[in-house]
Amino acid sequence: MDKLVPHLHRLAGVEQEMHPEGAAKLNLDVRFPSKQGGTTTVQGNNTLVLCGQVSDNQLKYASYLTVVPEGGTVTGSGNKLTVSNADAITVYVSAATGKGLDEMVQRAAELLRELPPMLVYECEYEPEDAYVGGGKETTIRRENDTFYVEGEWLFNLCGQVNFEDYESLNFFQRVLKKSGVFELLEQKGCTDGMTVCIYDFEFDYVK
Repeated sequence: MDKLVPHLHRLAGVEQEMHPEGAAKLNLDVRFPSKQGGTTTVQGNNTLVLCGQVSDNQLKYASYLTVVPEGGTVTGSGNKLTVSNADAITVYVSAATGKGLDEMVQRAAELLRELPPMLVYECEYEPEDAYVGGGKETTIRRENDTFYVEGEWLFNLCGQVNFEDYESLNFFQRVLKKSGVFELLEQKGCTDGMTVCIYDFEFDYVK
């Protein structure tokens, strides 16, 4: 986008010429017409945006007109800006077209294809790894179809898990899997639908 360039300034002088009796303020409407047609909309309170397409070469364009007042106010409505009680205004106009954009996108795609393959690094450490290994003792006892799992490390872990939170519960499940608790339960004969109790947390086992 081209930098905004001052196009008209100090319109207070024109207002003074139109009102030689000494009107001190500017009150006027600013529009942004085009011979190519196009559509004018208001952006914010002080900018008009004119978008359209040149009829003979189908070149798309977008032009911006911004009014900056000295004193007073500028408001936008429909397809015009209204200046009220301003001492002076500065009008900035910027225009841009879509010419060359397709070529730029194509060239960018070519450069991207020349880049080396992206390296994907696997995570070297997961939070649940802190609970895996280290000779942690786990005991499992069975009473009918209920399995009670105990261990000092499990007791400490349960105190750090929010069983009402989905992510926290998933973390707990990953720890049980990585630490071999599920495997031990199956070795003890635990199958789908049987009850597992780990201190105050109870659930139906599903493989």
